[in-house]
Amino acid sequence: MLIYLCLFFSLVSGYSDNIVCGIEAKTSTFESMYVSCLIDQFLSQPIYSASFTSNRFAGNDASRIELNCTTPVHYLSVRCLIKVNMTDLQSGFYHLKMIVSKEMNNSRIVTMDSDDIQIYVPKELETPECKLPNYDDACSNNPKDWVDSSFISCVAAVPVAKVNCSIIDISKSDNVTTTSYEAESLYAYHKGEVRVHSARCYIPFNRTNLMDVLNVNVTFSYDYDYDNESLVSHSSTSFSFGCPKLMNFTVNASPDCVCANIGDNVTFSCVTDVPSQHKVLQTSQSEVDFPDKTMTWQIKDTLSYGSYICSVGDNSGYLQKSVYVLASVLTTRNGKHTFYELQYAGINNDTAFALIGIYGCPEPTTITVLRKKVILTKGVLVTYTRDPQWLWYSLPSYTFSGVVNVTFLNKDLTQDLPEYSLNVSNGITYTIIDFGVYYSDASLLLHSTAVCLLCVVLLQALLY
Repeated sequence: MLIYLCLFFSLVSGYSDNIVCGIEAKTSTFESMYVSCLIDQFLSQPIYSASFTSNRFAGNDASRIELNCTTPVHYLSVRCLIKVNMTDLQSGFYHLKMIVSKEMNNSRIVTMDSDDIQIYVPKELETPECKLPNYDDACSNNPKDWVDSSFISCVAAVPVAKVNCSIIDISKSDNVTTTSYEAESLYAYHKGEVRVHSARCYIPFNRTNLMDVLNVNVTFSYDYDYDNESLVSHSSTSFSFGCPKLMNFTVNASPDCVCANIGDNVTFSCVTDVPSQHKVLQTSQSEVDFPDKTMTWQIKDTLSYGSYICSVGDNSGYLQKSVYVLASVLTTRNGKHTFYELQYAGINNDTAFALIGIYGCPEPTTITVLRKKVILTKGVLVTYTRDPQWLWYSLPSYTFSGVVNVTFLNKDLTQDLPEYSLNVSNGITYTIIDFGVYYSDASLLLHSTAVCLLCVVLLQALLY
C-alpha cells in the first residue's frame, strides 16, 4: 500500500520518461510544424492534450493545435501527432508540451508532461551559416572515397514566412550562374536547448567543382508588407571551398634536400592551403606533430639521415611531400673504374665523350679537367647532371648521385689511352678523381665506318 501511494503521488504532476517527443523535420513546413510523441501506456483510459504557450501571450493557444493520437495493435504505446499552425506567428519564444492526464476516483488529477520543446522565432532574417564538407572526406586521394556529387548546407534563422534561396556561383568569372528556389523549412537547428525557426538552402557540388574551387554567394529572402507596401528582406553570406592542392615543404629553404653533419640543426617549413591544418612530420623512426609553419630538427646520429615527410589532413597522406637530409660526404667516384669507354654523339658520331658517375654532398659547383696537372681550357666541355634517381645509398646514409660528362672536341685528346684528372669542388671542399679513356673495337669500327661514308659522299659530290 505504501509503495502504491508513493507511486501515485509521484505521478500527480511532473515530467515523464514515458513520453518522448520529437519534431518531424521531413513533414514540417513554414506554415505547419509537426511533432510526434510516443507514449507508454502507464495509465488506463488517459486524456491526451497539448499546450502551446509563449512569452507573448498568457495561457495556452489551443486554437493553433491539432492533436491526433492512435494506439497500435499491441496496446503497449500510443503515438500522438501534434500539428501546430505557425502562420502569422510573431517573433518570440514558444513552448510546446504533450500532456497525459487522468482523473482519479478521489477527484485528483494525475498529469504527466513531456519535456518542453522550445522554439524561437526571430524577428528578422539572421546571417546564414554554411556547413562546409570535411576536407578529408570530400577531397580524399583514394578513389574509393570519391562521391559523384553532394551538397553544402546553408542555414539561416528566419521569421515565419516563405523564404527563397538565391545561389550565385562566381567560381568562373566568364560564366556566373544564378539559381533561385524556395528554401526548406528547418526546425532541427539548435542554439543551445532552443530550436530555432530556420530555413535551409542546398548548394550542389561535384569533385570537378572542388578541384577548381567553388565560390558561392547565398542569399535568403522573403516578402512582407509594411504600411500597405510590399518589401523584401534578405541576408547573405559567401564562402569558398575547394580541394587544397598546394604544399610547400622545404628543409633549410631547399625544396628537395640539404646536406648536414651530425649535431647540426635543420629547419623544416611546411605551408599548405588546407584551412584546418593537422600536420605531422614523419621520419623513418617516428611521427610527431608539426605545430607551426616551421620546425627545428637536430641531426643526432646516422639514423637522422634520410627522408622526412610533411603530411596534412586527418586521413594519413591526404597531402604530403618529402624532403631529404643527407650526410655531408666528400665527392667520390661511383664504382671502381679507372678507365672509361668513350661513347659517341653528333650527326656523324664525330663527338667523343665519357660518363663518370660520382656521388657526394653537397653537389659539385665547379669541375675542371687536368692533364699532367695542367688545366685544359680548350678542347673539352664538362657538365654535371643529377641522376633521375638522384639518391645514392652509401653506408651509413644517403647522398647525392650524378654523372660528369667529359666531351672531347679534339680527336687528339682521345688517342693512345690518355689519362686525365677531374678537380671536383662543391664550394666547401674539393677532390681529385683520376681517370682515363679508351676506344672499344665496336666504337672504333662505327666511328671509322662513319668517316668512310662521309668520304664516299664527298667524293660522289665532287665527281658529279
